[in-house]
Amino acid sequence: MIYRYLEKERAFRPVDEGLRISGYTPQIFHGLTESLVEYGNQIRRAKDFSERMRQSKESTVSLVALASGVDITIRALETQMSASLQTVRTILELQTLLDPLRVVLESISSILFVADQANELGNDSIFLSHLYEILQAPENSAPQLRPVMTELLAHVSRPWLEAVETSIGLREELMLGAFPLMNIQSQRSNECNPAIAAEVIEAGENVPRKMPVFVSTELTGAFLEAVDSLQLLRAYEPQHPLAQVHKLTFYKPPSFKWHFSWQDIERVKTEALGYEADVLQAIQGFQISGRTSHQTFDSQSEVHPESHEDGELSDLLLDIEAPVSSLLTGSQSHLATNVTQTVSGISSTSPSSTTPPMSLVPTFSFSPIITAQYRLLSYSTLHMLFHVHCLRFHLRLLRSYLLFGNGPFLVHISHALFDPTVSSVGHQEEQTPSHAGTEGLRLGVRESWPPRSSELRTALMECLTESYHLSAETKLAGDLHKARTDNAELPGELSFAIRSDMSEQELRECMDADGLEALDFLKVYYRPPNSLDAIITDIVLEKYDRVSQLLMRVARVGWVVKEMLRGHRDSGLANPRSRLTQRFKMEVHHFVTTVFAYFGDSIEVLWAAFETRLDEIEASINSYEVGQHIEGVYRLKELHEEVLDRILASCLLRKRQELVMNLLGEILGLVLQFSCAVRRTKGDEEVRELYETWKTKVRVFITVCRGLQDQASVRGKEDVLKSENVGDEKGNGIGRLVLRLEMNGWYMR
Repeated sequence: MIYRYLEKERAFRPVDEGLRISGYTPQIFHGLTESLVEYGNQIRRAKDFSERMRQSKESTVSLVALASGVDITIRALETQMSASLQTVRTILELQTLLDPLRVVLESISSILFVADQANELGNDSIFLSHLYEILQAPENSAPQLRPVMTELLAHVSRPWLEAVETSIGLREELMLGAFPLMNIQSQRSNECNPAIAAEVIEAGENVPRKMPVFVSTELTGAFLEAVDSLQLLRAYEPQHPLAQVHKLTFYKPPSFKWHFSWQDIERVKTEALGYEADVLQAIQGFQISGRTSHQTFDSQSEVHPESHEDGELSDLLLDIEAPVSSLLTGSQSHLATNVTQTVSGISSTSPSSTTPPMSLVPTFSFSPIITAQYRLLSYSTLHMLFHVHCLRFHLRLLRSYLLFGNGPFLVHISHALFDPTVSSVGHQEEQTPSHAGTEGLRLGVRESWPPRSSELRTALMECLTESYHLSAETKLAGDLHKARTDNAELPGELSFAIRSDMSEQELRECMDADGLEALDFLKVYYRPPNSLDAIITDIVLEKYDRVSQLLMRVARVGWVVKEMLRGHRDSGLANPRSRLTQRFKMEVHHFVTTVFAYFGDSIEVLWAAFETRLDEIEASINSYEVGQHIEGVYRLKELHEEVLDRILASCLLRKRQELVMNLLGEILGLVLQFSCAVRRTKGDEEVRELYETWKTKVRVFITVCRGLQDQASVRGKEDVLKSENVGDEKGNGIGRLVLRLEMNGWYMR
């Protein structure tokens, strides 16, 4: 024994410090022994690392795989060195033999250093990112070392690759370590169980959202969207071929692994397109007949029932053991062979000109498979949302009732809330012949406010029900049979509700029947089916509600203005000789009707553009072909949010428009004060004071709107290029509002 290992120092030390070899100077011998000791220390540290990773309960699956790969590498090194040392006769030959060993051990040491740091974070993605960066370093990308490093990367990242396969539905859901997804193959009912759906979606949330750096941003987005689309299919269409992973393997999806040669890259592209074509045929058959078009699955189980069960059990056992046994056998021969050839100086690679750059290998290896599965899942999910769960039907409901796009509804709700000629709820004797059978809340003339919840329910639900059924001949209700509303409730639980998140100040403002905020406690309630939550989110519903609240305020003021003009013509309320009162009424009418028309026109233009985009998406679904670009659920959600953001901007409800919206609220409040003054026949002095305040605020409002128009014109040059999908209401709408309010410069005089 020449050296011994000291546990305390964690290093090899010579047994005899004065050992010498005849024929060599002390300097030469000392340099050789230092190298040998360093190699021995590196090998010992590598073995200690492997043992520590296997025994630790906190080790991630990638670090356990690295420990296995290090073991394979060290054993291959020891085996090759033992065989080669038999032929060594001189120190020069020994140094020549040790040079490849040094290169491999230095690379392994740099990887272990990073692995120890990553182990503290417990994140596989971070470790794989560092491993890939180490592999790209010049000293590790040399031709003679590339086979070892690439095979080690493939070996270590195998658990992660299998997890990615499982996450997007290309692999059975078994033991996944850091990617715990559930298995719902036992679910066979066509009717979705809400508990199962919630469990499936929650399982999808366990998929890590951070990918290693070698996965591009675009590919990461496609992967994450594919994961979410798969969860939607499993939750709400469990019989879909893509949700039946145990049957999908019949189509032999391409193996998800690293490819380091151009031949393998071309092959995986071809395989991915072939797989996409086969699965697309099965999906389209399922969409037509409601079952998988290929009967091969069932026929195989009928012809060989016993072998099928035995094979399934054996495959299950093999898959369960895969994370351990495959690391020791499947890739062991490749890694060990490459290490042996590297140490012995045998080239195992083609010339560098025939291999792709390492920076492009991840994209070339993973993109064909992920994008093919992404396209299939996006196509299937959109088809389900549009044709099974009637997405457009529910979007039209939102347009009709929360954005006041349904004419009968707006008329009914206006009469029920504001018309003083209808009877109060429960007092039929007060009704007029023109509104026989109609009950309302009579805001503005009733003695108490707010009304009781029973009054609200009686008066307003009738408006919703009647307006909904009056639309039976329109396209909206033409899809009624698709919405599966067999019970008496309106789709989406459409109803009126009381806001529960109001502050004390807001509640006090609602108590004033003559105030602009008198109806702020009331909201149109809508709850989309769970299957549409990916598109109609809570944030989206909040945006609808903000627009609905504003439109309710403006509709109320519009009704008041109309009644002022009608009352003046019919009965001469207020002094008919007062030219100031007449002029005030005309200007108020012009302002309010212009603002209301502007809001309605802006919403109509933007929504029509949104409907056009939906038509295009639906057309792409109906004519989808292999390899065709398709916009997925994420893009559909973005389009929906974008049209609402533009509607908010057109309705002056964005954060940067808060000043102008506050001014508009003050102006509308002055209209209600003027209405009260006219109704109570106040003197001209009070009317004059209101008019001067009104004119001043309108002048400021127009000035601020012009400033917003100028800002929007500057931003529009950039925004038009960024998004051309849902109309052009970025700044031109404000300009049209200013022009319609003051074409002749009246308020600026």
